[in-house]
Amino acid sequence: MAQTIADSLYELILVIPTDFAESDRLADALQQVGCVCRVVVSDLRHDVGLSVVGAEHARGKFLFFTESHCWPEPDVLALCLQAFDQRPDWAALSCRSLPVASNRMAKAEAEMYDSDITHGMTAHPWRKILDQCFVTRRSPYEQSGGFKPEFGHFAEWALAATYFELGLSVGYLPQAGFHHQYVGDLRVLRHFTQDFVRGEIRYLTQAAGEPGWTLIAAPNEWISQGNFERPLAKAILQQAIHDVWRGTASSRRQEHLTTAWRWLGPAVFGDRLQRFKSSVGLLATKVRVRLANLLGPRRALNRAFKTNFAAMVHCQRLSSVADARWAARPAAQGSRDNHFVVDVFAPSHAGLHAIEELPGTRFRWSEPAAMMRIDLPAGEPRICIDTAPFFALTTIPELRFQLGGKQVPAADVLVEPFRIVIETHVAKAGATTLRMTCSRFPAAQDPRRLGIPISKIGLEVARPS
Repeated sequence: MAQTIADSLYELILVIPTDFAESDRLADALQQVGCVCRVVVSDLRHDVGLSVVGAEHARGKFLFFTESHCWPEPDVLALCLQAFDQRPDWAALSCRSLPVASNRMAKAEAEMYDSDITHGMTAHPWRKILDQCFVTRRSPYEQSGGFKPEFGHFAEWALAATYFELGLSVGYLPQAGFHHQYVGDLRVLRHFTQDFVRGEIRYLTQAAGEPGWTLIAAPNEWISQGNFERPLAKAILQQAIHDVWRGTASSRRQEHLTTAWRWLGPAVFGDRLQRFKSSVGLLATKVRVRLANLLGPRRALNRAFKTNFAAMVHCQRLSSVADARWAARPAAQGSRDNHFVVDVFAPSHAGLHAIEELPGTRFRWSEPAAMMRIDLPAGEPRICIDTAPFFALTTIPELRFQLGGKQVPAADVLVEPFRIVIETHVAKAGATTLRMTCSRFPAAQDPRRLGIPISKIGLEVARPS
């Protein structure tokens, strides 16, 4: 209401839920002389849903999204209009967030978020939307589908990815300052973080194929969820126990015992042990923050606050992934021609480490025992496993495969330096599992149990003669 441009050039829309607690005070404020605020009442409660309602009621050709705990410098609207005139290529822009904190915890929270915001606005290739001070031309907002309330606060990242994928440029206008109030309350932070992470996992589950979906880097908790599926873990455990009693050399027997011990927990408890550890870790970081706030210097408090936030994210991701696991499990991807592709980067496999990238190579290290879900067509498809060119696969001893629980004869496995080809005979098309075991790769500087670096699994089907 204190902007330097004329009142006739803009309107202020306040969207409130039906049970808004301070309706009387709001009514008094609206009666003040010069108030240009229009109130919209909605059945929705979430911030993102209320923002969408506000955009639907707005009449201008520019939409300015902000939050009730934020307030602008008097020249913000003037600077934004000037920027859009000077940069017709900008579909939208974000202003500069100016942290406001009144206690030590709030200052630690502000410092953590301000660092992330600065990175997003100045260094990240597409994460340019900051919903506390985001301005967009109406047409690009509608073209992109706008904020999606079903993704909660993660809708900000989803919209930013969509703008980028559609070629809609989002600028950054640091001259336009917008004050943002931080409260430094761990309960408020936990509520926001839980909502953001739930939206993130819901997005990964539901938004496949949407513009910008491929830009969102799936977290390790999502990618590695197959490691905690009890049926897969039990199958690997049973094979490891069988190998222990098979009468191999003592060195190999010890390796099989290690594999059995590694998969015992997931086979019995699924992800419950991991989630319990994360909950205990979160509690420990919370205590650390409280103590640092009371006794520690500011630097120690900032470190403790960031550690607590990371523990919040990890704990909530595990919980959200567990809730979404069965509905979210992606099927093996393929086509109807003679070439099928199994998505090795999907979260439906066990015994694969996190995704890694080197120039020109994207891969996942397997463990010495791994199991992958795979769809096979009827006939004689060949399973082709390509690996990152780190070492020749021909040097790996004890490389064995099982398909659908049955051992693949060594004569049907061709091992090339960076490729494995498995000949199969499939009577009936359908889903099955491919299990792989090999000796541990000796990586002196890596404590993980490594097998082979898988970059791609392809299925080739011979054309009928």
